Amino acid sequence: MKLNPGTIIGLVGGLVGASVGVAAAFMGDPIVGCVVGAVMMFVFFIFYRAFIKPSMDYNRLMKTGIKGTGTVLSIFETGTRINNQPLCKIELQVEIPGTPVYIATAKTVISYLQAAQFQSGTIVPVMVDPTNHQKLVLIRQGDLAGAGSTNSALKNASPQQIEELKVKLAEMQKEHEQIQAIGIYSKAIVTKFTNMGININGNNPLATIEVQVLPDNEPAFAATVKGAIKQTSIPLFQPGEEIFVKYDPSDKTRVTIEHS
Repeated sequence: MKLNPGTIIGLVGGLVGASVGVAAAFMGDPIVGCVVGAVMMFVFFIFYRAFIKPSMDYNRLMKTGIKGTGTVLSIFETGTRINNQPLCKIELQVEIPGTPVYIATAKTVISYLQAAQFQSGTIVPVMVDPTNHQKLVLIRQGDLAGAGSTNSALKNASPQQIEELKVKLAEMQKEHEQIQAIGIYSKAIVTKFTNMGININGNNPLATIEVQVLPDNEPAFAATVKGAIKQTSIPLFQPGEEIFVKYDPSDKTRVTIEHS
């Protein structure tokens, strides 16, 4: 949670008001003043732990942290709510450059509308404390560009790398059109969604999606699909979600998304 100017002004005003109240109570009765002061300190401590410290940690790690990815292993509510949204504890399998894969946990507020984006197997971007790898934060969607992901990688790419990407995208589009023309329509269940860190036509991420294809009259089989996904459709492609694909009956490794 970021502290906007209005929140900061309100916090300062509250502290001033509380200080005046404690001083008045102390002048009237020292014992009452001590009790009121202790209560005010406790309330401020709770507010600091719930709002101020997480915001400070997030801002610090966004500037100094190591960017990596975390695969969601489990998620559950802590019982605390902030702005009527649950504070959740997420267990992650973390990968950062130069370090073996390890397990860590993070706490973050997750809207019920975002719950599908944090199912087991989902890969999310994280920033890790370089001095303590157990301290990390999940990168908010709106801050991805500032964290060096999505198209910021292309800004540092050489002309040759950009040209190679264009060729690969053209090949993917050609294959998509071929499978659309001859493919068999089928349901599929998403088993893994990986954002490849490149946006196409705005904020639509290029993604790798692992699926279990469920043909009507054939055994199910696993496949991998690559393509650009509309940003607003990302929740529809998380693990466990049902989507529709077309697959090449003569080569079941060739699968494309039918609706995105």
